[in-house]
Amino acid sequence: MSPRSPVAARAEHTMIICDFLFHPDEMATPGFDPSDAVEFWDLVNRQELEICEGVQAGMRARVFEHGYYAPMESASLDIRRYVRERLGDIFPA
Repeated sequence: MSPRSPVAARAEHTMIICDFLFHPDEMATPGFDPSDAVEFWDLVNRQELEICEGVQAGMRARVFEHGYYAPMESASLDIRRYVRERLGDIFPA
């Protein structure tokens, strides 16, 4: 995955842009090598990508109506409630 490679803007595609930020003092350290952070980010995000692709495929199924949040996703649900309260339900069932 190349975080800065161009991707045509089309439906069902996502461009991932990632900037790795390190404290200037850390970057000035002799032998500074951010590759472990970059490699870990890449590993985790490739796994996440596989999960998201599976979810998106399921959402295209004719029987799909809506999904549910797991208890661990309550922060995500809270932000959706916050936005819905301010914007209203722009995607009625």
